[in-house]
Amino acid sequence: MERIFTLEKFAEEKGLAKQSALNLLSKMKKQNLVHTSGGAKQKRLYKVFDWPQRQTNGFYDIINRYSPEKLVPKFQHYAYGRYNIENAIIDGLKLGDIRTKEATMHLFRHVKNWKVLFELAEKEKLKKELITLHNEARKIMRVKKMPERYK
Repeated sequence: MERIFTLEKFAEEKGLAKQSALNLLSKMKKQNLVHTSGGAKQKRLYKVFDWPQRQTNGFYDIINRYSPEKLVPKFQHYAYGRYNIENAIIDGLKLGDIRTKEATMHLFRHVKNWKVLFELAEKEKLKKELITLHNEARKIMRVKKMPERYK
């Protein structure tokens, strides 16, 4: 079960001073019992869990960061090592539903390494689908041109 607190509400519920509550939240965060959001001009929110929770760092996080079309995660995706935009494009093609492909189109604006993208596509046998998705994206929005050697 998860509950959402501000620092003041957490301190009030636990019967602690503000600084003691902050120290406790910090220790709980190290044990993966707390996730934070907000901050700066917003009020910082603490999501407190009953058991340790790992934060996802995979496909849906990248899609929702770079695409204006936000997707509700169908599954929790944990990536070990580097998981970048090129990997997310290939995973979006593998999932294959329309909303995912539309959201994946926006990632072409942020591709840094076309060589890695096409190596992954060849490995997964998705090269044709990748090229057609890129061409569709170029018709709809402003997207970087694909280098000639990969066409």
